[in-house]
Amino acid sequence: MTQSAENYGSWPNTTYLIPQLSYTVRPGQEWLGDPEEGPIYYLSKKGLTSYTDWLSFFYIDYTGRKGQSLTGIPGYRAAIDDGYFYGVVLNYSDGLPAAEQAVRDEMRSSGRYRLQSALPYETSTGGGHFEIWVRVPQAPTAPRSPQPSKPSKSAEPLKSSKHPKALVAARAAKGSKA
Repeated sequence: MTQSAENYGSWPNTTYLIPQLSYTVRPGQEWLGDPEEGPIYYLSKKGLTSYTDWLSFFYIDYTGRKGQSLTGIPGYRAAIDDGYFYGVVLNYSDGLPAAEQAVRDEMRSSGRYRLQSALPYETSTGGGHFEIWVRVPQAPTAPRSPQPSKPSKSAEPLKSSKHPKALVAARAAKGSKA
């Protein structure tokens, strides 16, 4: 019984994590998380996510922009660089495992993600905090429209009687009021 109590007490409490994620997580968004079990369980009950929307730090096989299949830390880095995940949850206590630290470093340097929340917790073995990172929306890049060409000096004046300026000019020429 003592061993199970010690193990149970060492798990981080997600009391503050789940409500915070419920404001952010939406169906169909791709998330990377540690832990992913709690958010999947509680948020799927609310219809906000499903297990297919979450990936853990256990394994990744990601096809990057160049079409190459990447696993492990290179796969996580490429997915972050590509902005694949809508959000990332990190469990930060006494440092991070290598893959999670690589993801955190990549998010900080890429500018594609921002830290939304840092939520502290205490366990029987010490403290830590959850970090919730979300992708920064990229401004849409509209195709550049060609600049309108300037009319040449030889351009003919408007002849259409339907154009307002042509109509006013025609009425003025006839002596009628516009």
